[in-house]
This record gives sequence, structure tokens and C-alpha cells, in this order.
Amino acid sequence: MSSQGLVSIITIFAAWCLCFPCHALAADDCPDQDVYQRAEQFHGHTCTGLIIGIRIGIAAKEALRAAGVSGSLKAQYYSKSCPVDGLQIAIGTTYSSKSIEVIDHQENRLILSDITGRHRVEAKLTEFADQQRLLSISLKKKIDKLQDDVEGKDRLEQGMDDINSWFRTAPDAEVVELRFL
Repeated sequence: MSSQGLVSIITIFAAWCLCFPCHALAADDCPDQDVYQRAEQFHGHTCTGLIIGIRIGIAAKEALRAAGVSGSLKAQYYSKSCPVDGLQIAIGTTYSSKSIEVIDHQENRLILSDITGRHRVEAKLTEFADQQRLLSISLKKKIDKLQDDVEGKDRLEQGMDDINSWFRTAPDAEVVELRFL
């Protein structure tokens, strides 16, 4: 796909966000900015994957808490990628405490449970959110290839920023599918 094609997709996405700003009404759904700042500091930069880890982690944790689960949690994530760092910050499961296991099946899917494993929830991206994830990957590849086209690079980076903004602010139901197991 050409840079122009990606810019067209970004333009359509931005127009969709303006026409359907339902995510602007759901501020209570959005994680605290502090979580994003801590995650960026831990991870070294902000990227779509980091934000995805935060969103699915918090949604799964809140679902378990709403079901009456308290105490420590353990996680299994099925992709060895950036969302793992977002998960560690968002839900407090860490490699050092051995409360997160990463199984590299290249799936953006989380199984979060209480320590006993009796209460488990699966969290994964909605179809639309997964399309946005794939678009961000494509944009990142295009950005990395552009050397001298500053204007084109700026447009693509704005597209990345728009996608990341959507992931930060959209209601949980638009970003994450939850299912108790």
C-alpha cells in the first residue's frame, strides 16, 4: 500500500472518530494518565502495543474485581510483544514475581485469574481494535522506510498518534472483548 493509500485510510479513520465521538463520552472507562506515564517510563517509549496491554489488562482486572475477586492475580499473555509491559504496569503482574507467563502464539489475548485459577477472564481486542492495531503496524513500517519525505512521514506519524489516541480514550467495549472462563 502506498503512503497516499495509508493517508486516505487515516483520513477516513479520523473522520469516523469525529462523526462517532462516543469514546469522548466515556471518560470513566479510560485509564488514568498516570498509568500511561509509568508504562512509558518502564517500556522506554509509547507505542500502540503498550497502550493495548494497558487497556486489556485494566479491563480484565476490573471484570474480576466486579465479580468479587480480590487479592493477587496471575496472567498468561499469548504474544511476546510490547503489550506485556503495559500489562505489568496496569495489573501488577511481573516477571520477577512470576505472576505473568508469556506464551508466544502471536495472539493479543490475556487470561487473567486469581491465584487459585478458579476465577478466570479472557480479554482480547475487538475486531475493530485489532484492525487499528494492524493499521498501526503498517504505518510504523511505512514511517521507518521514509527517509527524506518529511511531510509524508509527518502525516503518517499523525495517523499513528490518532490511532494511539483512540486506543487511550475509547470505551472498553470498543477496545476489549471479555469472557469469563
